[in-house]
Amino acid sequence: MLKKFLFLLLLCPAGLLANAQQRSTEIAERLVTVMQLDKIIENIRTTMIPVLSKSIPEDKQEGFKQAATEFFEIAMNWKAVKPEFIKVYQETFTDDELAQLATFYESPIGKKMLEKSPELMKKGMEIGHQLVLRHQDELQTLMQKYLKNEE
Repeated sequence: MLKKFLFLLLLCPAGLLANAQQRSTEIAERLVTVMQLDKIIENIRTTMIPVLSKSIPEDKQEGFKQAATEFFEIAMNWKAVKPEFIKVYQETFTDDELAQLATFYESPIGKKMLEKSPELMKKGMEIGHQLVLRHQDELQTLMQKYLKNEE
């Protein structure tokens, strides 16, 4: 009888831990759903590929876009990355913080932030691209300097 009691007592924390883990996963999943990370990932793909293709010779741009699109569909599809995002959010935030973030993104200002994020991201990438182009000569000089030292 005592052995059964001890055995059940040992199982109890494992059950509580599994229950807490399930709750944490549900909260993190709520956050990534409310944040519409699936749409954000898709927007990153549709924004990033054209921007990156500008740095490739014009006659190779279409092939690059096709290859990059296919790669994103294979490696960066939502089904593949969703569990990874949930894990990262769980490792980064407490359950309470995840719930607060979800509540924020459900609020009117949070929804506006989500709505405007793709536009802000695109503008940020364009700014970065223009800065690189503006300082392309300096970049080439630095690349030659440091790549030469590695040989």
